[in-house]
Amino acid sequence: MVNKPMVDILIEEWLALRGNAKKYKYVSRSAQDARPITNNVKALIEIVKYGSKIFTRSDVNKRAEKNNSNVYAAALNNIFNAMKGLRIFDRFGFDLQKENNIEKTSRSVIKDFDEWNFEINKFDWINNESDERLSKYIPLGQLLDLLNNRVDTNIE
Repeated sequence: MVNKPMVDILIEEWLALRGNAKKYKYVSRSAQDARPITNNVKALIEIVKYGSKIFTRSDVNKRAEKNNSNVYAAALNNIFNAMKGLRIFDRFGFDLQKENNIEKTSRSVIKDFDEWNFEINKFDWINNESDERLSKYIPLGQLLDLLNNRVDTNIE
């Protein structure tokens, strides 16, 4: 590995930063995956997978068991902070030619509109004047259980 000494330094700093506190008891040297990238597609899939993995089973050996998923907000916060400012995704493809003859549309100010506010306890957008619900969404019991009982919110 070309940058092996730098990788070792980063891992040691990570362990020193997160390995001492009791709430980070699962941080270990053996869990740190440091290897050369030989396939960019597979590497990107791993980055996206861990960067967007919201639901995690509390016990991987009980995969068939329902209601076994938790949201580890503190861990996700660490992952998102580690990826902050990094260009994980980039555009790809081609540029369309700009057309010179596009007519500018006239802009007007909309003065007649309804105001809606999202009320988290109702899981819906509520009209300020009529109290009408926008989506009439009713969450499933499993979602309520997850939100109320299975989210680790101990974020520093």
